[in-house]
Amino acid sequence: MDRDEETIVIEQNTIKNEQVDVASIVKEKRNEFGLVPLFDERNIDLKKKLVRHPTVIRPHFALSGYTKNFVEDSILIFGRTEIEYLNELEPEIRYQRLKQIANHRIPCLFFTNYGEYEIENSFIDIFLEKGIPVFGFRGKTPIFVYRLMDILDDVFAPKASLHGNLVEVFSVGILIIGDSGIGKSELTMELVAKGHLFVADDLIFVIRKFGHKLLGYGNQSVRRWIEIRGAGIFDITQLFGVNRFKSITEIESIVFLYSQKNLIEKVHDFMFNYIKSKQNNYSGIPMASLSETELLEEYTKIPDSELIDAEYKIYKRILKYSVQSRFSSGTFPGSILEVPIVINPIDVHRVRDVSVIVEAIASRINSVKYHFGDPSEKLNIKTGPEHYLFPPNYYKED
Repeated sequence: MDRDEETIVIEQNTIKNEQVDVASIVKEKRNEFGLVPLFDERNIDLKKKLVRHPTVIRPHFALSGYTKNFVEDSILIFGRTEIEYLNELEPEIRYQRLKQIANHRIPCLFFTNYGEYEIENSFIDIFLEKGIPVFGFRGKTPIFVYRLMDILDDVFAPKASLHGNLVEVFSVGILIIGDSGIGKSELTMELVAKGHLFVADDLIFVIRKFGHKLLGYGNQSVRRWIEIRGAGIFDITQLFGVNRFKSITEIESIVFLYSQKNLIEKVHDFMFNYIKSKQNNYSGIPMASLSETELLEEYTKIPDSELIDAEYKIYKRILKYSVQSRFSSGTFPGSILEVPIVINPIDVHRVRDVSVIVEAIASRINSVKYHFGDPSEKLNIKTGPEHYLFPPNYYKED
């Protein structure tokens, strides 16, 4: 099937931290890391030392004298290799190279493998003279680098907020979005009642970890709570037990709930305003003379750039590709924080049990992830990206 439109961007409000102070990194992790301050902490305010770049630098090229592309505002790490190299340099050259490095904006410096070799005080003094705090780490360099980069990734990773519900079904994080009042919270409750896990209701926060994973979680002040329209607010752990709540999960797919009736009404309203705004510049025929079928067809011709938001872009694809005729044709490419993710539209008024469909989607993801349904196994039931395992009567009778 031709997918000539742009990928549907789901997130609404993007959040990105631009800096973090050294105190936030060091003080909370000092005991965990086994850090040893090699300076008088009364003389340097760690809250004023700002890290503005997630890169962790091991200054191999800088120690050789090349500092042209030195990344400012990044944490600096000296390991055994750097110290051994420095000790082989002539004292004057060594001093010049370290002085050259210290002239850059460096929020802090760590010596790894601390205690396993001797560090000359003159090395440390060069950086302290520039107000750069220096710490020792009693451990191997790779271990420290990996743990530090994980912390920095938490700080600098792109984040976003969006409205919806988040559940974990068969260990697969499913983000539920869709029309207001369509039944997102009710579906969430049904899934939790069937043994799946609740993560968040209404406001979802998403963070992109390691550049390619989407982790979703709820507002910490109202976690575990879900609001059912017309019924009230409920604590999931009170209803189903603490083992039905999970604070964070990886989002692997999106379910978009809609009804054909609402879709047509919203598209009709949109087209009325769209044609009115275009006036004489609109190339189509007057709206009053369009049948409903023609109106919907005109809507599918509107460029994505002129549609209001993701919801209306999904409507366009539902209409254009007639997803009601075959469910497997109704998945569309989306993205959250530039990470590709599949959108599965479900007409809640056409399906007998939406929770069954969500379970099938999660099962399909697991079948692909864990390579179930390998053709070499000669299974009678097909599984994979294009095959859902639905009961034969999952659609309501027309």
